[in-house]
Amino acid sequence: PVPVKGLPGEHPWPVQKYPVKPQPFSRQVLTEADITDISKEAREYVTRQLESYTFDHKFTPPDEKGTVLFGYSGGAEWGGNAITPGGVLYQNANEEPWILQMTNIDSFRTTGKVPEGQQLYLKNCAMCHGAERKGGGQFPALDALSGKISLEAVHELIKNGSGRMPSFAHLSEAEIRMLGAYILDMPEPRPEKAAHREAFDAGKEKMKQKANSFGFQPQYVVKSWKQLKDHEGYPGIKPPWGTMNAIDLNTGKKLWSVPLGEYEALTARGIPPTGTDNYGGPVVTEGGLVFIAATKDEKIRAFDSETGEIRWQYPLPAAGFATPITYEIDGRQYLVIAAGGGRGLKSGGKYVAFAL
Repeated sequence: PVPVKGLPGEHPWPVQKYPVKPQPFSRQVLTEADITDISKEAREYVTRQLESYTFDHKFTPPDEKGTVLFGYSGGAEWGGNAITPGGVLYQNANEEPWILQMTNIDSFRTTGKVPEGQQLYLKNCAMCHGAERKGGGQFPALDALSGKISLEAVHELIKNGSGRMPSFAHLSEAEIRMLGAYILDMPEPRPEKAAHREAFDAGKEKMKQKANSFGFQPQYVVKSWKQLKDHEGYPGIKPPWGTMNAIDLNTGKKLWSVPLGEYEALTARGIPPTGTDNYGGPVVTEGGLVFIAATKDEKIRAFDSETGEIRWQYPLPAAGFATPITYEIDGRQYLVIAAGGGRGLKSGGKYVAFAL
């Protein structure tokens, strides 16, 4: 049995299946015992925050109060994993809790109806940028763009995407215009030419018909989602915050788990390596090494595949948020990693190769 109290109108299923094997390689739910202890101030700061949120079960449905969840950026991430012919899986993981807060769409009604541009924003953009356009995590705020970017540039971003932002080419021209105007706090942009106005109005009518034909309009949307942090910006739980793991798929047992990455400022304070959130994946070699970059400390490492011990590490010109490749030329094995940086760190544009 699992919690079944959801948002009004929701009917969460009363039971969920719990996998028996393999063993979890990252935390599934936050408990008071997990609250950070890297300093007294950090623990008190996070404890005060948690008084406002729900965090009693991993299947607790999101609510308006705010629910603490794992999994927004891993456990496992998009970088994948590595596996040996013998069935040992090597998987890096993130262990950082996030806070998801929902809001009733009625809270945005001022004249009895949510404007079309705002409706489009809530359906397509709020999941990342928040219902109030204040951003969160790796996603920027959009509530103060007026005068900083042109409407045409916003239209291009919506149509084509950029970086981590996908294209929203499925939106009609009228929808893109209304969405862009809402983001920039502008009035509804009806074209000046009569022919264009007719097409615009036809697009609006088509949008209404499409919404009505779907038959369901969500009553609740994402208000915000953000990482649970301490007063210094570190994750609000006890380390490790990023790990490298070895799992025997034949038995389902975890063979080892070690921190992946470090914050040098914390290490200098006498705190053992904590691991960092990591984005990328590993490769494993026949020689018994697991290579991975992915960390915020901008290093690439080689772990002993049997023990998890660090055998080698090297500073990259920028963070290697990617998965390495390995290849052979004239009998010599090489390893290459893309050091592109980003995610709040300096950008890079180099491939770094190593001879093994």
